[in-house]
Amino acid sequence: MQGITILAPLNLPASMPLHASLLFSRNLTAFIQAFTKDKAFQLDLNDDIQQGAVITHDGGVRHAKTQDALKKVGT
Repeated sequence: MQGITILAPLNLPASMPLHASLLFSRNLTAFIQAFTKDKAFQLDLNDDIQQGAVITHDGGVRHAKTQDALKKVGT
């Protein structure tokens, strides 16, 4: 084909899940580490990641989209 070489894995779908699993585990580990300091759980509601991930705290709903959804259903 006039000097064109096409490179492709023979079984691309079989190679995907491993990488997806590795990326997911790396992301989950980083997410959990955002909530820890000195190997102990530490909640910092001033941290953007933690603030966006915490749904409830001290008996109240903190997550804005969850609050909106609860208002829509009348809870």
